[in-house]
Amino acid sequence: MKQRHSLAAILVLGVLLGGACQSSARTLTVSAAADLSDAFSESGRLYTAESGVGVSFNFGSTGQLAHQVELGAPCDIFAAASLDYILDLEKKGSLIPGSRQVYGVGRLVIWSRIDSPVKVAQIQDLNQAAVKRIAIANPE
Repeated sequence: MKQRHSLAAILVLGVLLGGACQSSARTLTVSAAADLSDAFSESGRLYTAESGVGVSFNFGSTGQLAHQVELGAPCDIFAAASLDYILDLEKKGSLIPGSRQVYGVGRLVIWSRIDSPVKVAQIQDLNQAAVKRIAIANPE
């Protein structure tokens, strides 16, 4: 299992790095959405072990990171949580043309605690009077 995990991490960083993994740089700077910190930190360690190239991470909100990129912050890879920010940076000429890659596709998930008396199987179930709280990511 560990080897499969290692291979997957190397493949993910390889896709994100594209030609950069061929460079002579000894450290890559990666700005990435905060929700990627666990997966990318592990992937970075594995990538460094395999390639000898260090990876330095800058995690934060996609909006803040996009602003940093726009202002010229050093960044070899920008893994955003929203395509809109990437498209905006492309329009402004802040990204290398043709370098955009999709690294994942998100899905909305509804779940409730197993011990909850409220059973939620579909979005309409949230209209039940018993539903008192709903937690969501940034609503914007």
